[in-house]
This record gives sequence, C-alpha cells and structure tokens, in this order.
Amino acid sequence: MIYKLKQDLAHTLTVVTTGALFSFCASYSNLSTAQSLDDAVQTQLATGTGGLACRVLFAGGGNPTGNLLEICERTTPLGAEPGSSGGASATPASLPFEQTAGDDTRARETSEIQLDSNWSLFFTLENGSIDRSQSSLEGPYDSTIQRLIAGTTYRVNSQLSISGLIDTSTIEGDFENGGNFKDESTGVNFMTSYQYNDQISGQISAFYQKMSSERERIASFGDTYNGFQLPTWDGTPDADFSPDKFGLAGNIDYDFTYKRFSIMPQIGIEWFKTDFGTYSETDDLDSGLQLTFHDDVMESFQTKVGVTTSYPINTSKGVFIPQVSLDWRHEFEHEGRFVAVSFVEDLNSTKFTYKSNDLDANFFDVNVGGVFVFPHGYQGFFNIQTLVSNTLYDSLIFSAGLRMEL
Repeated sequence: MIYKLKQDLAHTLTVVTTGALFSFCASYSNLSTAQSLDDAVQTQLATGTGGLACRVLFAGGGNPTGNLLEICERTTPLGAEPGSSGGASATPASLPFEQTAGDDTRARETSEIQLDSNWSLFFTLENGSIDRSQSSLEGPYDSTIQRLIAGTTYRVNSQLSISGLIDTSTIEGDFENGGNFKDESTGVNFMTSYQYNDQISGQISAFYQKMSSERERIASFGDTYNGFQLPTWDGTPDADFSPDKFGLAGNIDYDFTYKRFSIMPQIGIEWFKTDFGTYSETDDLDSGLQLTFHDDVMESFQTKVGVTTSYPINTSKGVFIPQVSLDWRHEFEHEGRFVAVSFVEDLNSTKFTYKSNDLDANFFDVNVGGVFVFPHGYQGFFNIQTLVSNTLYDSLIFSAGLRMEL
C-alpha cells in the first residue's frame, strides 16, 4: 500500500541528546595548564606557594578544624603565624573549577501520513556513551546514558499541535583517575508546533528537570617542609545533591521540496539554567580535603543553524523515510565561569573562587536516522547522534521509538 505523505510537522518526537551532555564534571585549566580539582587544592595548600589557602583562612577570619587545621599548621610558613598574612596578600585565591551540565535536548520533526485521530502517543528509548576528555574533578571520564521518554500529542487543527512528555534518564560514569558519579533525572517537556504554510513551520518548547546526583572523587595532599616529608592526607570526598534544570527552546524550519526530495534549513535558539544549590562533601576517611560548593548556578545559551534532508520511499509495507541532519551550534556562555567553594572543616566557611576554562564556542551535531510509516496509524523511528569538532565531549547516542494513533 502506498501512503500519501505530508512533509510537515511530525507528531512523533524523536528526542536526541546534543551539545554538552548531562554531567556534573567539566574541564578547567589552572592558569595555563589543566589539572584536577585535587591538584588545584594541593597547589593552594602546598608550602611551595606559601600555604596560600591556609594563610587566607587565618588572615581572613577562617576557623579550620580537624585534619584541615593540622594541614595548615604544618604548611603555614615560618613567620606567618595564625592571624597574619606572612607577608603575602591575604585575598581569596583564584582556583580553577567548573561543574557543567551540558545536557541539551530537542524534539526533531519527521515526515508523517495524514491521520484521522487528533491524539497520539509516542515512546523513545535511548542508549549511548558520553565521554569527556577533561574534567574539573578527576581528569577525563567515560559514562553511559539510558533514557526513556513517553508523551502524547494533540492535533488542534491542520496547523497547530501540542505535545507533552515525561523524560527520565540515568547517566553513570567513572573518572579516569579514580572516583565515579551518577546522575538521575525526571522531567517534563511541553511543546507547541505550528505549520504556517506548506514550507514554513515553527516550534516552541519549555522543560523542567529534577535531578538526583552522586559524586565520589579521589583527594590527596602531601608535601615537604624545610626538606622534611610531611604526612599524606588521602580521602574520597563524596557528595549527594539535587539540582534543578529548566529551559526554553524555539526553532523555525523552511521546507524546500523537489518531487519527493526534501531539504529543510533550520534556525533555532536554546537556553537552559541549572541550579546546583549549596551542598557539601563528606569523607569517610576524614581527610580534611572535603569541600562545600556555594550557590552553584550554570547557564547555557545556544543558537543553531542547520539543515535536514529526507526522501520518502514507498514500499509494500508502508513508507520508509531516511533522514540526515547537520547543525552548527554556537555557545554564547562559553567563557569560564566562577564557583565559590570552602573547606568543610573551616567553621567560618572562608570561600575560595575556582575558575573554569573556556568551553567550545562552536561545534556540530550530526544525526542519521529514519522513520517508518505503517498502516493503522503506527510510526517507528531510529536515530544515531554524534558530536563533531567538540574538543571536550565525544558522544554516540542510539535512539529508537514508536508513535501510535489513538
């Protein structure tokens, strides 16, 4: 049977992961060289830099206790008694640090047949890998993502449709130098699609996600003082925190068609904000190196310019529509951001500022997939997504789903 295709807004939502994917560990640089957060903390505590962090704690009214106090007592240079700067400027140190959530999602439109029903359901399963070449916590990491999306679409008329979906995902990863993390999220997404005419269409969407995150990192501090080896403090600081993420997106498409071949240029904007809040690490080994992160917030604002090509192929079972898309993305919030931290065992919570390095401002998102249109109001789809020219992230995401008319 040959189906009449309508090359407009689809009511099957293929949600793919693009951009800087969902994680809480990103790259950073310490002035001119990249290093881990643990290295940065050691730099601040080391006697070679004059025990800068400890002098700031003492001179700035800090109140270190426990093993942190022992570290400071052993590393503060002679002549720099508690309460004095030791001849150095007692200003907060500028330390590198970043915590980034790059998960950025979008709904992709596909070809469809004319449907009799105004309601439809859709389901998407996603699985893949997200690897980071650098990380602010423990160097590079490898991670996997599993995702389930379920939603419904209501076609108001031939031009307007409204969709709502529930999105659940789990990302688990291991830091190359030890430690691990796990991020679970559940969210909702609402999307409105409008077909202005046979060529021009547009979409607007809004989403909210509630996350539950766990992170364990390896921390160690050792040094020498006046030629003597100081004790080594080792720990595994871990943190549990519950970020909130919300955002808006919109895009406009223009569909050029020649016979059955379709070329669809697209432009769009995407904005999201992630509020990590204030949270503290704990350490079963009580190393004194555990930290509190204060009022941590991250924003992303991206524009995208791309093109999607498709060509419907009629078969005896239905219609198969292969699709290929390429998007160029520009991140306006690519400059390094600042995060305030303090040592948990400093009772006065004297803050230090960590600065991240720049993220990639420009990169590409490539998708290859297809849609299957079957009798009785069923559509299936698959998609393979990867990032190109992104120096920080490598990803390979597979997704497949089903849409059914009610």
